[in-house]
Amino acid sequence: YAKVKGVRGFSVVSNQWSMATDSSASDETRVNGMYHVDESYYKWHERTGMPLLPYSSTAHGAFSKMKQGTLTEQGSAAYVNPRNEKLFALLEEESAEEGVNLYVLAQAYLRKHPFQVIPVAGVSSPVQLSDFARAAEYELPDRWMQRYLSLGVW
Repeated sequence: YAKVKGVRGFSVVSNQWSMATDSSASDETRVNGMYHVDESYYKWHERTGMPLLPYSSTAHGAFSKMKQGTLTEQGSAAYVNPRNEKLFALLEEESAEEGVNLYVLAQAYLRKHPFQVIPVAGVSSPVQLSDFARAAEYELPDRWMQRYLSLGVW
């Protein structure tokens, strides 16, 4: 298509990545048979500038579900861990200060990295769709990004 139209083609990597650390991830960078971004993948994206199109970019809404108290047993096993609990506390603090919900913040975090990130998320309601659109517009303040990064990238 690109050649026919006289435009440059593009490539992206589409591994799983979200703000939340998945406790079920293994050293082999696989979760349920799917590859996720780990430190080596992250550093490769930093070095090459290759865009990342992460699927499940909200970790199945883990932080929003933590807030609502609706995280399932499987979700708890995957996402309730010390790093995520600290992130959740920071997200709650930023949400109150900035007037933005946790879903928007978790998406905005991904877009704030030193290479292009185009988050992919499944939405199941008009509210989630609205939040996803809002996340594309929200610019995460640097002071918050630094606080999140102090807990590590993944």
